[in-house]
Amino acid sequence: MSLATQAAALLQNRASALLHFNLHGLAVNPVALRALARDIAGGKITVVHDRKSTAAHYDSVKNEISVPFKSVTHAQQGAALLHEAIHALADKKRIAMIIGKGEQIAYIAQCLWIYYIYKAQIDAKTGYFNPYRSKVLSTAYDVSRPLQNTRAGTLKPAQLAPLEAALRATPRYKTAYDKMDFVNGL
Repeated sequence: MSLATQAAALLQNRASALLHFNLHGLAVNPVALRALARDIAGGKITVVHDRKSTAAHYDSVKNEISVPFKSVTHAQQGAALLHEAIHALADKKRIAMIIGKGEQIAYIAQCLWIYYIYKAQIDAKTGYFNPYRSKVLSTAYDVSRPLQNTRAGTLKPAQLAPLEAALRATPRYKTAYDKMDFVNGL
């Protein structure tokens, strides 16, 4: 199965169907994700394996999601693919924003998706449970918790502040956080 076919299926799976939130003007919901899946299946957005890279990336000029794996073999790879698909969704909708806000949306979607994939196991835990060790993902997971099991939720700036701080502290985003992300539609 090609990466594009896997990506299209992932955007229409049970966990993706439970994503319902609006943040920084971008609505992430099953209708938007199914439309994005059609764009991938129809070739408007390509999904490619980049064997030289160690991280997934969305290129808005090429309308291309590149990933460092040949096939989605576990949930964390699926979550990374979903993260980049959220950037493609913002591009498709022509929603211009600073890179930091786009990353907030993508990381929150990624963490919510993982929550829905492992919902039964996570909900069965007694007390607080966070499946991540990385500072950014751990913070994004905590920030996303009010959106778990909701429809059309959103978060206030004060709720997003810890994620902004975690992203700004990361070398990858430290200098890029406030730069505008390029969007041009599909």
